[in-house]
Amino acid sequence: MRQFGRFGEDLAKTLRLVTFPIQCTAYIQDRIDRGFSKALQQVSEERRVVPPEGLLLDIADKLKHHDCESLVGKLYVELLAASMDTERTHQAHPAFLPIIGQLSSDEALFLLRLSEKKPSIYVRDKKNWDLVSQTEREAFLNDLTFPIHDVETKLLDLALKPEELYYPENFYIYIEHLNKLGLLEYNNNHSNKKWDSWAELTAGQYDMWFIELTKFGRLFFECCTAALDNI
Repeated sequence: MRQFGRFGEDLAKTLRLVTFPIQCTAYIQDRIDRGFSKALQQVSEERRVVPPEGLLLDIADKLKHHDCESLVGKLYVELLAASMDTERTHQAHPAFLPIIGQLSSDEALFLLRLSEKKPSIYVRDKKNWDLVSQTEREAFLNDLTFPIHDVETKLLDLALKPEELYYPENFYIYIEHLNKLGLLEYNNNHSNKKWDSWAELTAGQYDMWFIELTKFGRLFFECCTAALDNI
């Protein structure tokens, strides 16, 4: 921490306060220090501000259990870096702290894919909750197009690919979990004329749903993008 001068030393003192009562081992202390040092390295000296004490101590507590090189550890480091950066403090929402601990690596990849297109779609068999295979999805979508933001767009280019996930069979579970966390939303609303053609496209065996990050989810992604980009 000394390499960051007085700012780093003040952070180190705060860390000692949270670790002293539980007589943290040198290994755990080193893990926390490495996480905080990594966060500091991401913020230029002229932009550094002291983060909220509550958030600082909570992240220190989380880093006791997660190495800063793990996915969850990287997310905590990104949240900390944002909280001490004058240009990013608005991204460091305190509600992100409990969310990070609930994310699997598959769900982090899910968020990354949703950030790449606005919106994405997923295809579901109307008769069951079995995953639609890549072959079935491509045969169904083929050359189908739909006006997205007034631009005729190939639906196949917007389709999520469950087979990319480590546990593709959990695809629908991930959708519901991320939705409950407030990070994504989905719909297949047929309430106006534009949706009439959508209803025609889904009149057969398969249904299609639009899915995208919520504003809250996009803020979370912007705050932690560096960690998610390296999945």
